[in-house]
This record gives sequence, structure tokens and C-alpha cells, in this order.
Amino acid sequence: MRTKEQTAEEVFKAFSKEMYEWNLMCIDLDSNDAMDESEKDEKIKSELDRIFEEYLTIRKRTNGRQAGYNFSTPPEYNPKKNEILSCVIDGKKAYIEVQETDGFQKKLKYTLHQKEDGWRVDKKESYDDVFKNKWIADIL
Repeated sequence: MRTKEQTAEEVFKAFSKEMYEWNLMCIDLDSNDAMDESEKDEKIKSELDRIFEEYLTIRKRTNGRQAGYNFSTPPEYNPKKNEILSCVIDGKKAYIEVQETDGFQKKLKYTLHQKEDGWRVDKKESYDDVFKNKWIADIL
């Protein structure tokens, strides 16, 4: 559970761990023949909503993971395989750069905002080093 006293990096690590566990749960549910699709969808949705309510800034997100419940193999949020490159605090914003060492091996940047109840993840970007050589919006 996120607390007001946690640093931006601690909040990001906790969020990343929860998203990793959510992804593993989705993989398990995907192969579970004992549950019907609507039961699986409800479990996936409710757990993702819980994580987002706890860790993300409160705002409408019409596109993204909550709209499609996408997950991947290997999981993209993997605290053991993703390396934090830097954490820069600029006023009430924090920028955390992460290098994936598995899967697509993307370089990612997370922006966190400091709110009354502590740090919250606001957005995720990936570095496009092939075509644009700049940060582009990515799905949280």
C-alpha cells in the first residue's frame, strides 16, 4: 500500500511489482478453463482498477490498459528484470527512466506527480530510437 511518506522511486517500485503480479494473474487466468470469459474479465478488471486507484493520478484515461486489459508474456513490469536508470525530482514531478532487459527491451520514462496523499504515477513514455529519436506516449 502506498503511503504519503514514500519516495517517488519507492512508489514506482511498488506500482511496478503490483502490475507484474497482475500480469502473472492474467496469464494464469488465460489458461484457466474452469472460469468463463466474463468471470475472467471481471477479475482482471477489478484488480487492475484497484491498482490504478491506488497508484495512478486520478483522471479519465479513455485509451490504454483499462480499455483493453492487455498483458504480455514476458510481463512488461518486472522488478527483477527492469533496471531503474535514473530518478529525477523537479518540484512536484518525478521522472523515472527504466531499461527493460527482457521482452522488447524498451527504454521507458515514467512521470509521477506529488499529490496531497503522496506520489502517483501519471504517464509512461517509451523512447523511439528507430524513427523519431524522441519520447512517445505509451500505455500504462
